[in-house]
Amino acid sequence: MSTSETIFLILFAVVGWVVTSIIWNEKRIRKLTRSRPGENYETFRASFAIDEVPGEILSAVYAKLQSYSNGGFPVRADDCLWEVYRLGAEDFEDAVDDVLAECQRQLPPNFRELGPVIVNTVRDFAMFVEACPIKVSQ
Repeated sequence: MSTSETIFLILFAVVGWVVTSIIWNEKRIRKLTRSRPGENYETFRASFAIDEVPGEILSAVYAKLQSYSNGGFPVRADDCLWEVYRLGAEDFEDAVDDVLAECQRQLPPNFRELGPVIVNTVRDFAMFVEACPIKVSQ
């Protein structure tokens, strides 16, 4: 087999993999959407106790995660960030930064010294933001 044939086969395999991934993800999003009829932000909000997390944080978290689903399906508090939204570490850090900024909050000054913080679900994410201190104007 020549080098150009090998390159063509590799390119064909990569394109096939990309197309298959896109189709599979679209099917996954449609399935999630069908499994959540009638759900919306109010449904999400109602899954938290009244004073568990302030509304502005819930709204910011919901909106941010809706952007990762391309508005395709409603956010649930018990959704796993990694499985449902496919958030890798870098995407998650970006989402935290965006939501903290939106909510006028910041990471605790000693955050790096605290050790690992476990955030698996949307509920964990909202609770984490709620636990962060309000940003002090300087």
